[in-house]
Amino acid sequence: LAEILAEAVVSNRAGLFEVDDGSGGHSWPELSAVTSSAFARPIRLIYIPRPIAMGLGFIGDMVAKLRGRPSLLASGQLRQIYHTNWCVVQQRWTSNDMTLLAQGLPDTIRWYQEQGLLPIHKAADNRTRSQDTTP
Repeated sequence: LAEILAEAVVSNRAGLFEVDDGSGGHSWPELSAVTSSAFARPIRLIYIPRPIAMGLGFIGDMVAKLRGRPSLLASGQLRQIYHTNWCVVQQRWTSNDMTLLAQGLPDTIRWYQEQGLLPIHKAADNRTRSQDTTP
């Protein structure tokens, strides 16, 4: 993303662009498979009807307000998840050096874990250490 933003600053391209890794988009099953594979944990997708999810989001909003800090489950986040179309069909901006989903998603999850924003599970923790090749 930083590379694309730097290119955009000096470019004379105009318009609305979708930052694209060349895949054309990712499905929930694909996101689940990458996460499951990266952390050696089974992940089961549970599809929740939107009205129920939004009710849970409202509860998350109230809990966040009472606790005075953001909730992992909030109505704004759920509206984003249930948005019907994430694609900008007009123009795509790609880079030659894109980080693909299979690498970027596990790296992002690990960062959230290191910040204390997501729990670290034993299988994920052991896999991360065994993959570390730095001396």
